[in-house]
Amino acid sequence: MNLFISRSHDGDVHIYSRREITSLILNAGFINPVYGRISSTVCIITARNR
Repeated sequence: MNLFISRSHDGDVHIYSRREITSLILNAGFINPVYGRISSTVCIITARNR
């Protein structure tokens, strides 16, 4: 999907992988990320502050 988006004219868009999101969350100082699915295209991630 990121290959397609890079050729679109919709601006600066990037679809993050679960690994990338987890890394961002942990590097921001949060712990215990939990993933849930709201629909086939929407997920929610919660994490605890240290």
